[in-house]
Amino acid sequence: MQKVNFRKINTIIVLFIGVILSVCICLRILYPQSFFDMQKNNKTVVENSFSKNKRYLSVAPQIKRNIYSAEIEIQSSNFSGDIVVSKGFLVQLYSLGAEIETPEELKKFIFSHNANIPNGKLVSNKGAVYIYSKGKWRPFLGAQIFENLKFDWNRVSNLADNAKGSFEEGEKIIFRSPHPDGTIMETKNGELFLVWEKKLMRIKNKEIISSVWKNYFTVKIDKITPQEIGSCQKKIIGPKFKCDFSKNTRTMDLSGNIFIFSFDKMSDVIGNSKIVLNSLNVLDLQNPKITISVNKQRVLEKYQQEILK
Repeated sequence: MQKVNFRKINTIIVLFIGVILSVCICLRILYPQSFFDMQKNNKTVVENSFSKNKRYLSVAPQIKRNIYSAEIEIQSSNFSGDIVVSKGFLVQLYSLGAEIETPEELKKFIFSHNANIPNGKLVSNKGAVYIYSKGKWRPFLGAQIFENLKFDWNRVSNLADNAKGSFEEGEKIIFRSPHPDGTIMETKNGELFLVWEKKLMRIKNKEIISSVWKNYFTVKIDKITPQEIGSCQKKIIGPKFKCDFSKNTRTMDLSGNIFIFSFDKMSDVIGNSKIVLNSLNVLDLQNPKITISVNKQRVLEKYQQEILK
């Protein structure tokens, strides 16, 4: 009887070890040593200066990860207010401008610098993608930046020959750039807004836009303001804050990719501040939805060439 029990225990141990080894081998294939070496500190650090005109700090992760908390170091001797964490787009922090009620009003903005090229038009030229904004073609520095801002690849056309002569390249669009002037945003409940000079100008209806720009498109957002996902508490020692994100918001499919830290009080002197986003790169057992999403993306990134063959 004891021998039978001993054999069962041995079998269970061998099977358990086999499963662990199989998982380790699969993870090593999917995430080679170079990946672990690159991410071994498990953190994203971004320096960001605090301007007196702004009441927030922001950071845009360059890699999709299971981000579950953050740490902020405020370089200030007198800041003691609360910090609220949101996720969304920087343009959602803009104040509302005047409402656009007629096609004539909208036309002044859409065709502000060229009667034939609307602000917000997307084109490809020499292997890069550009958006036309206030007389200049602004390039996206990477496909992920384009996708993070929720632009549509199907709306990208080749640069017309008659536009090449006046082609003037503008400021590059990076991970933390807001949507360029001329972008039209649309909320889930159908509200329309034009991004213009750090304002969101409400557009009365779709008919006004289509009468001015027949092939217009919109960037979809959940609502006009960013989604609040957590808050920060000051640590006992030093000018540091610990921010925790609630589980339900971590698994939400939010429209923006920017983490925004809003301050309820303005300090007279705030210098450069450091934001650290903490993440679980591979597994987060508390958030299976995010874990599956991140690992699915990793599989596609690593093997998409073979998959597409």
